Amino acid sequence: MTGSERTRGSLFVVWQDAASRLWHPVGRLTRHAGEYVFAYTKGANASPLFIPFAGMQRIDRVYRSDTLFPLFANRIIAASRPEYPKVMRWLGLDGEWTDGFEILARSGGARKTDTLRLVPKPLKTRENLYLSMFFGHGTRYLSDDDRSRLLELEIGDRLFPMHDCQNPSDPNAVLLRTDDPMSFAGYCPRYLAEDFLHLLEASADPRDVEISVERINRDAPPQFQLLCKVQAPWPQRFEPFSGEEFQPIEAESIPTVEAQVAAAL
Repeated sequence: MTGSERTRGSLFVVWQDAASRLWHPVGRLTRHAGEYVFAYTKGANASPLFIPFAGMQRIDRVYRSDTLFPLFANRIIAASRPEYPKVMRWLGLDGEWTDGFEILARSGGARKTDTLRLVPKPLKTRENLYLSMFFGHGTRYLSDDDRSRLLELEIGDRLFPMHDCQNPSDPNAVLLRTDDPMSFAGYCPRYLAEDFLHLLEASADPRDVEISVERINRDAPPQFQLLCKVQAPWPQRFEPFSGEEFQPIEAESIPTVEAQVAAAL
């Protein structure tokens, strides 16, 4: 993935409801021409437990800044930290790319003190492919046998999505399994599940939705152990993250980064 591809697009802010354990997209952060823009999405109204962020209490406003908002800047690991090289390796960046926005996109900006993550909007490549990177979810809850199998995976190994339609928490849940010998490797993130189901349904051959192991971090915490890449043919009239919870709340229209770039050309 080239640098220009990595820095395009938006980051959605997803928040986990402590009661239901479900993740909801509650905001969208974009960057273009040196300006950062943040706006809440309708997922912020999905749970009465959600509290707007400090300094951005009004969910019907668009927030703009020449610098990255402190809420997000504080989630970027400093290059001076001794664990920085190791974390970059876990993220698959290996120090080659030190842009803070990209680090947030890959790491999710996770902190032990809260339940927020930042996730990039999937890209449409020049080859008309859907492309996204994600860490497998739920790996800490795997059986001992499945965890052992997961840690034996190698870069490039294929993973297969399975619709877990009887999941009591999320009927859109998508499990990940290995090839023979079959074992479970966790779940795809909830915020990607609806896209994955659409891609599988729209593909002439479900095997065209290719999920592969990008990196196995055996020395990392469970949430950073399985880095995956998914690519699939981009369906006609398809827009990722188009569910209701991803739509903006505010009255002011926010042009997408893609539209801003097109207008500048």
